[in-house]
Amino acid sequence: MEATVIPQQANDNRPQEGLSSFRYGWNFAKALVKDNKFWSRSGATLTGMNLLAQGAIGGFFLLSAPLTAQILGFAGCAVLAGLGIAAISFGFPGAWQRLENLCEQTFPKFNPLKRIRTSLSRARRKDDVRHAALPPARKGLIGRMKSGLQEHHVDMFLSGVTLEGASVATVVWGYFLMPTVLSLPALTIAGGIGLTVGVWNISLGLFDIFNSTKTMMQAIGTHRQGRKKAKAANKAAKATAPSVPPPQPEKATSLPAATTAFNDNAAPDKQETTPPAVKPPTPARRVANGPKNQ
Repeated sequence: MEATVIPQQANDNRPQEGLSSFRYGWNFAKALVKDNKFWSRSGATLTGMNLLAQGAIGGFFLLSAPLTAQILGFAGCAVLAGLGIAAISFGFPGAWQRLENLCEQTFPKFNPLKRIRTSLSRARRKDDVRHAALPPARKGLIGRMKSGLQEHHVDMFLSGVTLEGASVATVVWGYFLMPTVLSLPALTIAGGIGLTVGVWNISLGLFDIFNSTKTMMQAIGTHRQGRKKAKAANKAAKATAPSVPPPQPEKATSLPAATTAFNDNAAPDKQETTPPAVKPPTPARRVANGPKNQ
C-alpha cells in the first residue's frame, strides 16, 4: 500500500522542506520585516537601555548640584531608570520569543535561539534542584507585573516606549544633526559616512514609529474586543439567571401565648353574664286504683 500524503494546510506553522538556502533566507527576512511586534519590542529594549543610561548619567552629574535640585533630579532619574528596566524586562524576552517562533516556522532544523534557551532552562532547573531545600524566592515587582498583565497591555507599554525613543531620535537627527552633516563636503569620506549614518537613523526612526503605531492600534483593538466580549458575557449571564420571585404578602401571624392568656383574662366571664336556666317543676306522681289511707 502506498502511504497517503497529507497536504500541508495554509495555516500550518510547520516550515516548508526542500527549499534552497536562499529561499529560506528570503522567507525569513520577509516575515521578519512584517512582524511589527518584534520591531516594537526590540525598539523598546533599545529605548530602555537609553533611558537607563540617561538615569544613571543624570544621577552622577547631580551629585555636585544643590540639595533641592538633587532631590528633584534624583526623582526624575529614578523614574527614567525604572522605565528603562521595565522596558528591557518586557521587551527583550518578547523580542527573543518572536524571533525564536519565526525561526521555528521558517527553518526545518535551524533554530539557535531555541537551543540557547533550552540550555539555559536546563541549567536553571539544575540550580532549582540544588536549592530545593531553600524557601521559594518571592517575585519582584517586574515578576508581579508580568503575571498580572495581558499581552495587549504589554504591547501598549512597549509601543509607547518605542514611540518615544523613535520620535526623539528622528527629531534629533533630522533637525539638529543633519544640517551639520550636510554642511560637510559631500565628496569627502567624512561627509559620505555622516550622510549615510544620518539617513539610516532617520529611516530607522520612521520605521520604528510605523511598527509601534501599528502594534498600538492592534493592542487597542484587542482591548476593545475583550471589553465587548465581557459585556456580552455579563448580559448573557443576567438573561439566563433565574428571575427573583415577587415578594409574597405577609401572612397573619398567630398571637403569642402570653397575649392569648391576657385576652382570655380580660374577656367577661360567661357564667356571670348568662343567667342560669330555670327548670320547670316536676309534677307529683299519682297512684291509680290504689287504696287510700284513712
